[in-house]
Amino acid sequence: MHQYFKFLSPRNAFLISVLFYLVLLIILFPFYCYQLDPDGISYIGIAQKYLIGDFENAINGCWGPLMSWLLIPFLAAGFKPLVGFKILTGTIGLLSLFQFNKLLTNLDIDTNLYLPSLLCATIVILNFALTLVAPDLMFAFFGICLVNVLLKYSASQENFLTTIAIGIIGALLFFTKNYGLPFFFVTFSLINLVIFFRNDEKTLRWKLIQRYLVGIFVFGMVSFIWIYLISAKYGYWTIGTAGHYNHIVFGPQSLGHPMFYIGLMEPSNITATTVMEDFSYVELPAWNASDWTSHVQFYISRFLNNFFAYFKILNDFSFTTACLLIISIIYLIQLGRKAIYNKILVLLLFLFVLTSGYLILLIEHRYLWLYNLLMIVIGSYFLTQFFKTFKLSSIASIMLIGAFYCSFLLYPGITLSRNFNKGFDLYSQHQQIQHLNLKGRIATKGTWYGGAVLAYYSGCQYYGVCKHIAPESVAKELAEHEIDYLVVWRNAYSELDDAYFENVTNGVVEDFEVYKIR
Repeated sequence: MHQYFKFLSPRNAFLISVLFYLVLLIILFPFYCYQLDPDGISYIGIAQKYLIGDFENAINGCWGPLMSWLLIPFLAAGFKPLVGFKILTGTIGLLSLFQFNKLLTNLDIDTNLYLPSLLCATIVILNFALTLVAPDLMFAFFGICLVNVLLKYSASQENFLTTIAIGIIGALLFFTKNYGLPFFFVTFSLINLVIFFRNDEKTLRWKLIQRYLVGIFVFGMVSFIWIYLISAKYGYWTIGTAGHYNHIVFGPQSLGHPMFYIGLMEPSNITATTVMEDFSYVELPAWNASDWTSHVQFYISRFLNNFFAYFKILNDFSFTTACLLIISIIYLIQLGRKAIYNKILVLLLFLFVLTSGYLILLIEHRYLWLYNLLMIVIGSYFLTQFFKTFKLSSIASIMLIGAFYCSFLLYPGITLSRNFNKGFDLYSQHQQIQHLNLKGRIATKGTWYGGAVLAYYSGCQYYGVCKHIAPESVAKELAEHEIDYLVVWRNAYSELDDAYFENVTNGVVEDFEVYKIR
């Protein structure tokens, strides 16, 4: 392969990518500090509860606790919650870049591909860090950490410290998202099974079993602390309540998220902004257990829909991603028994388990962010093998390298542009009504998410969207829940609202009107 970056060592390529990441982060940071959704509001609200010592309500089975725990120092230091959250995700992004660089080394990627790989990963990670207030980047970070340690684990027969590290990383995945527990357990078990078949000697197999049990023990002991806390809170043993909620909300006979059709709903506790902070207590209709045939049909249908959605997501990341998966499978099949010694097998097993759990019920782009990064590495691995086998001209090699890495930049480019200054309009409109000094309870007509964000900025409790439209019926709903203010969005506005309620904004704000109820 031609020495395009001969003057760059892997270390220098990494330092350039770090500098590139920090410069872009500083430049773009001010334009992504207003994006907020109910999930982000929940993580922030939980962190604030820990800060004031409200541990009873802070311990929560819906959301992984680690993101909120890490946010506490930023809140304690006086940062605005959203700014602190973005600084936190920006830091996690930088650490992810470090682990990505380590993975390139572990897979023996050609040094000429370090710089383009790292620069490509920089843009991808930056997109994850800036465009969502969620723990998914942190899950991807611990995922890459786990891959790196598993590669070391699979090559070693004696290192118990590596096994202990694996158990701790697994627990951190669980603390990030509830899905981390089954994901880690199945992944670690599969990797150990592969290594078990590599070794024919009974002594080595027994040592492997010992290491496996140590890893599971460490993982179980650390995870049990949180499992015990949330189980004690809810009165039954559970690893998290989000799975049960999603199982019902996305199941047959479901009308979707309850806040969109039930009407006004009391927030989870006296300091929660919305009911979404802890939806464990939301009563939802259970599935009809006697109608098992419809359940089977539903699962098959859901799996097929998610399977096609899965490939669409991969194509969104890059048009090469699905091809790389197929190439990887063919490559391992051609290796025969040698495949169990190949590092690509570890990555594919890892991605297989990651995907499997989501295909059953629900799959989204952010759930598969780890794919985006690992596919860049897998592609770099096959480019390394390709250039070892075939001799191309300088121009052809550069075009191939450029086409591959640039294919991963379209998705982050589009996502960053779509989220540019997202949420700023609502923030600025809230600033226009700050003089109203909104307090107490808020309900809305027209938009649930916007109402939640507005209530967060105002320090109010948000009861959701009114089930009715007619002012007389709305008034009864508001009275039942002792609502203090009604926010009516333009898409639900009627002149009858002005005649029935006291308008305190009178057209000052572009997107909504605020009515004083009590």
